Amino acid sequence: MIDPALTSDPGRPVWARNGMVASGQPLATAAGLEVLARGGNAVDAALAMAAVTSVTMPEMCGLGGDAFALVYDARTRTVTAFNGSGPAPMAATVERYRAAGHTEMPFEGWWSVAVPGAVGVYLEMHARFGSKPLEELWAPAIRYAREGFPIDARLAANIAAGAAKLAQDPAAAAVFLAAGPQPKPGTVLKNPDLARSFERVLADGAEGFYKGELARAIGDASRAAGGLLTAEDMAAFEVEVYRPLVTTYRGYRVFETAPPSQGLILLEMLNLLEGFDLAGQSPTDPDVVHLLVEIKKLAFADRNAYLGDPRFVQAPVERLLSKEYAARRRRDIDPERANNAPAGGELDGDTTSFVAVDAEGNAVSFIHSISALWGAGVMVPGTGFLMNNRAGRGFVLSEEHPNGLAPGKRTMHTLNTYLVTRIPAGDGEPGTAGGPGSGETDGGGTGDAANPARDDGELVLVGNTPGGDGQPQWNLQVLVNVLDFGMNAYRAVAAPRWTSFPGTDPINLKAPLELRLESRFPAETAAELLRRGHVLRGVGPWAAGGSAMLIRVLEDGVYEGAADPRDGGVALGL
Repeated sequence: MIDPALTSDPGRPVWARNGMVASGQPLATAAGLEVLARGGNAVDAALAMAAVTSVTMPEMCGLGGDAFALVYDARTRTVTAFNGSGPAPMAATVERYRAAGHTEMPFEGWWSVAVPGAVGVYLEMHARFGSKPLEELWAPAIRYAREGFPIDARLAANIAAGAAKLAQDPAAAAVFLAAGPQPKPGTVLKNPDLARSFERVLADGAEGFYKGELARAIGDASRAAGGLLTAEDMAAFEVEVYRPLVTTYRGYRVFETAPPSQGLILLEMLNLLEGFDLAGQSPTDPDVVHLLVEIKKLAFADRNAYLGDPRFVQAPVERLLSKEYAARRRRDIDPERANNAPAGGELDGDTTSFVAVDAEGNAVSFIHSISALWGAGVMVPGTGFLMNNRAGRGFVLSEEHPNGLAPGKRTMHTLNTYLVTRIPAGDGEPGTAGGPGSGETDGGGTGDAANPARDDGELVLVGNTPGGDGQPQWNLQVLVNVLDFGMNAYRAVAAPRWTSFPGTDPINLKAPLELRLESRFPAETAAELLRRGHVLRGVGPWAAGGSAMLIRVLEDGVYEGAADPRDGGVALGL
């Protein structure tokens, strides 16, 4: 019998043969599809969507934010990762924050800002894999910024929610509150300063953004407001290009972004889950929900206990991702009782994301963000883009903690993105090598990230979701729905969703554990989870959060894609 909770939405996946894109914003999806129709590749489409979302989803991403991406090259069957995580300013010391009266990292303002790394990722991806001129790819975004676009209900609601924050910064208020603190959907939003910033990046490249006019403008605005970020901090930034983290799961390879991204959490959860048989069950069964939630708690506890910027912390990545560690860690799971005080094992928001595949089978999984909704709430005058609050949201104000603040250090990120391939026949189990600090970082065009001899297998899935600490949890649920329960792309992203809170954000870590269940879960499931000791909080039928994007590669070169119905996204194909 099919669980009615899994069939309560009339949506369906989209199928195509000549390429597909999916994003959380229709104008971005349309821009990506147009690039594919003109013969561009998946990276071209992703870069077009990155620019359009920077304009049409300004509360979530943009030139002042950060980015991570995975690129699958169909010709060489290799996967390359990009890290655009910016460090804290060199003046950002624990002592300095404490002297200023802070007992916790400030969540808003210039003292919460890290170096923005997204632009570096955009340009590095284009240099390595792009096939169309960047001027052509960014033309739709520049047009929307200069001529305006009608805001949707999501952006209208987010402007209302962030009005007080935006009102504190004159430059931000002039752009986003021009129509008042509660604009109606359909109101046209123009941001000509942002159009000029994109054009400046096109003219001057990464050198110009990080060492030229825009870098100086960012440094000047920070100094004028008493901030710590300087033009020298901007000039020191470099994108990391590397071999991503990888693990195996039931005949597949799953790739993830490495620390300071917390993609490792998803891979550790899959390693733990691999020791359990889910045959004959469904994602709404209480046994399944309980097991996945308990696995989440263990992996998140390990992340909180051990992980930080690999340049500062000797994080035990390979041990955390080993199958042996997973086997030991499974002993900490009680099948009948919730663990509401998880601890690290013994060792030997807000964002947008999108996916793209092209007719040749190349694929991109991309995620970028200014961290919290409306970032730090500060805009550099004349640029049209908001600065991130990644340092304020991510760091712990401690010199001893693995994720403690330090000058030039990158905070651990909620941002992560995944890609799945099929293990080639006769191939052995891959290791977990890769990632910054493994000796495989490729900042100059050589090394494993550029090795065409490596065969990572045929592409099976490319996906991701925004949503802070919900990302690894929701990505896990989508992957299990496809790989274990055989769902199509739409059912996988639309199935009833749960969220275990808190996750890793320092601001929330002291909150008691609770399990948020969408109301589409059967009442019997909720009752059984309560009996096992979970603290439940019911949310609306589609209110658990996230905006999952997924593209599956089927037989005969057919792509099947879907965008999460929770967030008004769109998947389109050719």
